[in-house]
Amino acid sequence: MNKYIFYLILLILCSTGFYLKFQKNHQDIPMRCDEFGYMNLAKVFDENIAYVEHTKRPYMPKLLDTLRKSSITEEEIDWMVVPHAYYVVPNTNKIVNQYPPATSWLLSLFPLEHRRMLFPLIAVFIFLLFPFLSQLNIKQKKVNWTDCALVLFVFIMSVSVPFITEFARINSLAFTFGLLLTAGMLVERNTILAFFLIALTINFRPVNMLMLIPIITFIPISTWLREKNYTAFITAILKYVGLLILAVLPYFVYVYLLFGNPFMSTYSSYDTTANNNLFENMLFYFNINRHWFIFHLVVVGVLLTLSLLKITSYTFFFQALFFPIFNYVFFIYHDIHLDYYPYASSIILLGICIAQIQKIPYKINHTKIALVFSLLIGITIFCDGLYTSYNNPVRSFEDAKKDYSCLCNYDIVWGELLTGSCEYVCGNNGYKYSPTSPRARKIAMKFLHDHHYKQAILLNDNLVDKQTVIEEVLSINLKYHIVFDNIVKEILVLE
Repeated sequence: MNKYIFYLILLILCSTGFYLKFQKNHQDIPMRCDEFGYMNLAKVFDENIAYVEHTKRPYMPKLLDTLRKSSITEEEIDWMVVPHAYYVVPNTNKIVNQYPPATSWLLSLFPLEHRRMLFPLIAVFIFLLFPFLSQLNIKQKKVNWTDCALVLFVFIMSVSVPFITEFARINSLAFTFGLLLTAGMLVERNTILAFFLIALTINFRPVNMLMLIPIITFIPISTWLREKNYTAFITAILKYVGLLILAVLPYFVYVYLLFGNPFMSTYSSYDTTANNNLFENMLFYFNINRHWFIFHLVVVGVLLTLSLLKITSYTFFFQALFFPIFNYVFFIYHDIHLDYYPYASSIILLGICIAQIQKIPYKINHTKIALVFSLLIGITIFCDGLYTSYNNPVRSFEDAKKDYSCLCNYDIVWGELLTGSCEYVCGNNGYKYSPTSPRARKIAMKFLHDHHYKQAILLNDNLVDKQTVIEEVLSINLKYHIVFDNIVKEILVLE
């Protein structure tokens, strides 16, 4: 079979299989920080207002001025007057989505009502596309065990953690898997292209810039300097710097339009703060209950085995270890710790393992076996998705919107997780009730009431108890009544 046709068949089978399998996970309206943050930014890109966030908050400058004149601190303000994934830039009137643009921009290329369900399809298509393209340039033009290993790993992703977690939710990791894997496959034979692919992932996750540092060990800098080949050295430096700028240019442009400074971070200080809780963070990350840590151990073990079998050198093995070392050292000094933070180095190491496996002598009569085995895996992925979809019928985007249609009656919705959902469905303004002080909430509620904005407080989607909410409303002499919805439950409406 022609290799192009083989790859096309696998791309269709695997990506469609993932689409069908994970449909049930993507049928609801975006909720929580990541899902709403990425999906709403995609929606904002649709409206061409990505650089003037929340133009539907014309009252915001006056509200912020009122809060600040009442001695409300920036910490009390930053997370109150916005839904999840947004914050107020301290001492300004600017509201910013904390996430980098690439994930949302890619999603915005697809219709609003389908883009969430298409997320797994897009992610798997990208995951296979880049490694397949890199395979087309090698001398072996027949289907081989490397192609088989790629498809086998797609199957593993469809049935095991931590991967099913990332395909079952909207996130910025899955879109980078293919780029990072391909970079690992190319790091030895085409280092500069591997560097460029990793740099591209910075548009999705800026912290992936860390993974560019270990690349330096694969560049023959010492050889050039030893041979006094300064021309080659300077030329290489210029090429790498140029490719880095080219790869990250979309992010720089986006941040410049947001802040007027391309080198600022979209994340708030809360997400970027370092600390010295070294021991606590080490216990968190180096833990057999952390699936990404287990995956790191597996790929390092495979690479070590290849070294012991003399398929690859020990020098190369230790070079590859720099990827997880830099990754984990950075995050164990990071204030916020999440299981998936060090994911990038494990995917690069997987790509390195696949490239080293390619060095194993390959008999030409194995081509048909690899071809049939790969297609069988692809068909299995598709059939698994078809079976899951058949047994878990999904509802349309329009039906999902009806869950929160009752919130469209209000200008301001106070709550917790659903504050983003109401903005996504209704285009109104979500406020978070809990991450501030009672005094700040009261001033904001009174201001909005005096300016004739209709407000609702979600009593069941709130970290503050019902009685406390009622007492705060009564303390500022506001009247209220409570309505009930089957989905949202109790809603306190300010009169």
